[in-house]
Order: sequence, then C-alpha cells, then structure tokens
Amino acid sequence: MKSLCGADCDNCGYGKSRNCKGCNETKGCPFGKQCFIYQCIDMGGMNNYIVLKNQRLGIIGSNGCGKSTLLKMIAGIVQPDSGTIEIGETVKIGYFAQEEKHMDDSQRVIDYVKDIAEYITTKDGRISATQLLERFLFTPDMQYAPIGKLSGGEKRRLYLLGVLAENANVLLFDEAGNNLDIPTLTIWKTT
Repeated sequence: MKSLCGADCDNCGYGKSRNCKGCNETKGCPFGKQCFIYQCIDMGGMNNYIVLKNQRLGIIGSNGCGKSTLLKMIAGIVQPDSGTIEIGETVKIGYFAQEEKHMDDSQRVIDYVKDIAEYITTKDGRISATQLLERFLFTPDMQYAPIGKLSGGEKRRLYLLGVLAENANVLLFDEAGNNLDIPTLTIWKTT
C-alpha cells in the first residue's frame, strides 16, 4: 500500500505503518507527529477531497494514528508540514476538541455564552443565550453561578453549547460521543 508521501507501507489496517520509509516503528515519525500523518495514514486516495454541503464524514483509525491532529489542521489550529488545506470563503468552522477547554472558573455561565453570542440562530429561529442555556439543561440558578461550581459533565455541555453558539456552518467533533452524557447528546440532536 502507498502512503500519502508515496512510500511503500506494510500497513496494519488503520494507518500505523510497520515498514514505512521515513518512520521508525517504535518512536513514530522522526520528524514529528504532523509528518506521521502524511507518511502513515492512507486516506484512500482522498488527497484532494471536497466536502459538500450537508455532508457528514467520519474519520476512523486506531489510537495515535493522527485523527485529532488532522481535525486540528482542518480547524486551522495546527499547520501541516507540507501541502495546503483550503477552506471556502463562507465556511465558518466550529471545533469541539476531546481535550478539556480551559474556562475561567470565576466567570458566570451566562457570561461565558454571551461573550460568544447574545443571540443564536437555530432551525426554529433566533433565541437568546438564556434560552439556549435552558435548552441545554442549565436552570436560571445555574446560569448565574460561576463555571467553577459546575461538574465536569456540565462544563463539557457548556463547551458544546459555546461551539454551537458560534453559528458555525461546519462542525468538527473530536470524539464528542465519548465525552458527553446521554441527555446532552439528546439535546444536541434536537438543537
């Protein structure tokens, strides 16, 4: 099998190469993790892939093969070592990372959302930050509490709400299902 760099790989099935030229099997790529993506992930010929409107894509691979780094490249957080990622002029990307996002524990929940947007456009029309918080199970008391009083799950729900409040038209979720509880996933599907 050929990797994106053109080297012949004895591929294990999920992108980690045992015999990729330029990669060391025990230490990964000697040029760093970003290089590892280009040399060891076979994207099935999708070197030039165009994502269409309303299209849903899944990136599947073993742990450590570079899925999160690829999403960070698409989101513009990490720059590729070579090549380009072109984003359309009207595309606004929202990125939900699997890592915990730092939040100011002293900031009130309502202020966290209002700093992103006072009003949010949904499929049902325009709603206020307070209404969106209520949809995401934040009671009025919780909305005026400091973020530091929230549980870990409530902070993840608030982070998701913040990503959705950005009114992005392309959403990138890095293992969101692993980090969100069932009520949050249910709300997310209906929002």
